[in-house]
Amino acid sequence: MAPVFPGAQCPSPRRHCRYRPFSPPRPTDGQRESPLTIDLAGLVENVQGAAKEQVAYLVDMAKADALDLLGETRQALVLVDRHV
Repeated sequence: MAPVFPGAQCPSPRRHCRYRPFSPPRPTDGQRESPLTIDLAGLVENVQGAAKEQVAYLVDMAKADALDLLGETRQALVLVDRHV
């Protein structure tokens, strides 16, 4: 049996290791595809808004930190207040 990660070793070599690579279920009774599917387009759409908000937050915090280092505390506080 091949390891999940090539070159990876069992964390406990004294016990029997049951690490197995993932393999999708095999079709049975004429079933051609798994009922467990992921709607990738829907997933991307749902995550996109949160990702943009997180990026905006990180950029504003970095700008606020830089402004604070330069002594521009008021401008830094304006950026931080957007997210508080």
